[in-house]
Amino acid sequence: MTWKEFCTSDGSLKQKIAANLFDKNGNSVPEKQLKFINRDKNCGEPSKQGAKPVDLWWYVADKTQKKPDKCLTLKAMRVMKSLLDNGNTRQLGSLFSRKVCRSSLLYSPYLMIAIYPKSKS
Repeated sequence: MTWKEFCTSDGSLKQKIAANLFDKNGNSVPEKQLKFINRDKNCGEPSKQGAKPVDLWWYVADKTQKKPDKCLTLKAMRVMKSLLDNGNTRQLGSLFSRKVCRSSLLYSPYLMIAIYPKSKS
């Protein structure tokens, strides 16, 4: 998926991640707590929206939305890893199913999701 494709559908990804992420009390994490770090940089300028694949950097903010919530961000990492390891990316929605190929911890507390076409191996 290119940045151009992603920029028109990123709200859908936030919604799907939030639907799969729960806090320690079992409550769903609101979408507004998911912060996409490099979205504005890559979606704000049409010249950067070319064919470059998406490497999305993000984290889960605390309830004040002023700083990252390390525990929820690490939990989000485990959820993404589980979805990828089990081949269950359809829970991310039809736009992202089979396109998300990697999720890794960049440096605590930020995550990176790489959204590339799956290789035909």
